[in-house]
Amino acid sequence: MSSDTNTILNACSFEYCGIDRLILASRNQLLSLGSESGKFSLQELPLEGVPEDSEITSLAAFADKTTLPVIAVGLTQPSFVVPNYSPTDFSSKMESSSQGRDHKLFIYSSQPQSYLEAMDLSNITQVRPQSIDIGFTPLRMMYCQSFMMDMASLAVTGSDSTIHFFKQNVLECRPPIPREYSIGSAVESVPRFAASEDESVYSEEEGYSEDDITSSESGHLSESPGGVTDESADRRRSSLFEMFPVPVFGFDSITSPILSLDSMIGSSSVQFFAGGCENGDVVVTAKRGEESYVFTRKFQGPISCVEFVGDNHLVVGGTLGFAAVMKVDLDDNASLRVHEPVLLPGSTEHDAVLCSAVSDVDWDGEQEVLIGTYGEQLLAYSRVREGGALSSIGGSDSEYVLDWTREFAHPIYSIKTGDFNQDGAEELVVNTLRGVHILQPDLQAAAKSILVAVENLEQLKQIM
Repeated sequence: MSSDTNTILNACSFEYCGIDRLILASRNQLLSLGSESGKFSLQELPLEGVPEDSEITSLAAFADKTTLPVIAVGLTQPSFVVPNYSPTDFSSKMESSSQGRDHKLFIYSSQPQSYLEAMDLSNITQVRPQSIDIGFTPLRMMYCQSFMMDMASLAVTGSDSTIHFFKQNVLECRPPIPREYSIGSAVESVPRFAASEDESVYSEEEGYSEDDITSSESGHLSESPGGVTDESADRRRSSLFEMFPVPVFGFDSITSPILSLDSMIGSSSVQFFAGGCENGDVVVTAKRGEESYVFTRKFQGPISCVEFVGDNHLVVGGTLGFAAVMKVDLDDNASLRVHEPVLLPGSTEHDAVLCSAVSDVDWDGEQEVLIGTYGEQLLAYSRVREGGALSSIGGSDSEYVLDWTREFAHPIYSIKTGDFNQDGAEELVVNTLRGVHILQPDLQAAAKSILVAVENLEQLKQIM
């Protein structure tokens, strides 16, 4: 499967109405991965308000029960300046030369009126977005829970070497369709959405009902008692997010662009942030209560990916061709410790490491580490078990083993996992320079793994 026009450079996945969704972006095109009757397809999503000469540099999407679905697109476009000239001075030619670039965040959000509208993501991106002018190229975006603001927010890194938070204005957002509701006849393959025609679109517990919303001729929302209007919807979309001015502790002194970013809430309510920089620095911060900690480790070459996995392990990938794992924790003396990195075996043999992902791809109950390389290789690693327990990180030998590899025809730019066709098992989506590849699970192997897990549970019950 491939896009029609351009190379796909960005990808993000999120859960919406109980279904995993995947969005892909080329330089100037947004696509949604869909599935019907077991066949996958790519649907182009219109980008309302985006100039033709804009370039998509980053992408994020998210939804939960308390907010509208949101698709955030980071853009950069030439800023053309017309020089002063005299009509009689032929030596000064008028030319459209780019003297700089404009950088923006486009935030798309829309309230669906039915299950079918909710399943078509183009209903989100064809409405007028919130446009936020920013002074840097947005390189990475991530939706996360920030203890700093005590709420979920959009974290954006870019060319200005810091992390920017855009907090969500919850008062301007209405909840999406609750997962237990639908309109009319739902898709038969998703029985949890089945509903009768006399059910409301919105739960009364959420404060909305179908009577609150009517459809206008334009297809947008019109006003009825307690409802919303086109104008009020536009006004709300214009203030969905606002920049939070306080930088993340530890990242305020960084002098290199942050190319990769990840966050994790660990045990004892400790929040970790990790950023990989162009100059090879990996910055790790931890926040517990009012206390903040920071640690920086130097690697060779730009850091293309950072990914938290399991019990406070951090995967680091570099463009000079390596992938390593470090243990990150807070010790008894309340200081942040980042253990010595351990190279993943075989990761140095396939050119630059471009991306990573963490998922339980073999259904053994433990997450595997997936690495994508410019050398067209997908590498899958699992933790070594010692006496039935997972090994620790920090020794001279690697506690991860290379389980399997898969060769592709082009460099691998991103790896995403999710149940994108609603068959109950997660797919592995690999985005390469010239196409999107979907690796579907072996359901027979999955069934065997489930039986083994059930037997292990029975043995544990007997012991206890």
